[in-house]
Amino acid sequence: MAPTFRAGDRLLVRSGGRAIRPGDVVVVAAMNGRPEIVKRVYSMGPNPTRPDNPVDVRGDNPEHSTDSRTFGSIPRSSIVGRVVRRY
Repeated sequence: MAPTFRAGDRLLVRSGGRAIRPGDVVVVAAMNGRPEIVKRVYSMGPNPTRPDNPVDVRGDNPEHSTDSRTFGSIPRSSIVGRVVRRY
């Protein structure tokens, strides 16, 4: 997620709370043998509270990011939580 976050940054992640919406930075659960990833919500399907609602996530550095342009939309249930602070 460079340039927004750098290697070694610690993130405070909140699960629950307000609904996820485009522009939020989220943690996506591990998938296909990869660790959890941090991405920005780009767009969402029509039912944002449903667990199977499709969500497109993107990295802040498009030329060096593996995101929904590579692996497609993810279900809402794959989002672990929303990043609320970096420290």
